[in-house]
This record gives sequence, C-alpha cells and structure tokens, in this order.
Amino acid sequence: MAYRIHIHRRSTHWAKPSEGNITLDEVKALALKYPYLDFVEREERVGIGQCCGGKVCWTDDNILMGFQFAEGQLTADYVDDETVCRALYLAGLLKAKVQGDEGEFYRAGADGVEHYKS
Repeated sequence: MAYRIHIHRRSTHWAKPSEGNITLDEVKALALKYPYLDFVEREERVGIGQCCGGKVCWTDDNILMGFQFAEGQLTADYVDDETVCRALYLAGLLKAKVQGDEGEFYRAGADGVEHYKS
C-alpha cells in the first residue's frame, strides 16, 4: 500500500504532464458543483519550498480530507481505505484513475477497495 495516492489521467502518476491533465478549472468546478467539497486556494508549504495550485477538501460526515492539486493531478496522504474510496469517487467525476506511490492502481471491489498492478 502507498503512502500517498494520486488521482490522474496519465499512464502513471510520475509521467510527465501532458494533454488530458486534470485542470485547476475542473477542480474548482467540482468544488462549486458539490456541496460537500470546498476549494482552498494555493498554499505555500513553509520549510520545504513546495506549493500546490490549491486543495479540494471533503467536508461531509464530519470528515475533513484534503486532496492537493499540482501538475495536473490531485494527491492525498493514504490514511485508510476511506481515503481511497473518496479518491475513487473524485476520480470517477474527473474520468481519471487512482494510483499509489508504488505504482499500484486502486478500484472498488465487491469486498471493499482492491489494489492491483497495471
């Protein structure tokens, strides 16, 4: 299992950005369309010199879960299968896929979340 999960449309999450990337406008539009999603503008990460284009925050069921947008994909820390379930939902809305740091892909299975190598 990965430490981070990535929602993207590339062949792999580490492939160079290309056509078909998820756009910031798409991410903002999702947050406007669905009441349980909020978009937080770009944030600077103090100390490591990184930034992202913003973050989609899931705010229903007393859960706050953030997916950072950068370089044509959304990324979140893998916490548990609930994180992956929500990532799979967002990926479905974006016509994208969910992949972990180690190259494994995720999908919904009959008994919960399944991971597989492509």
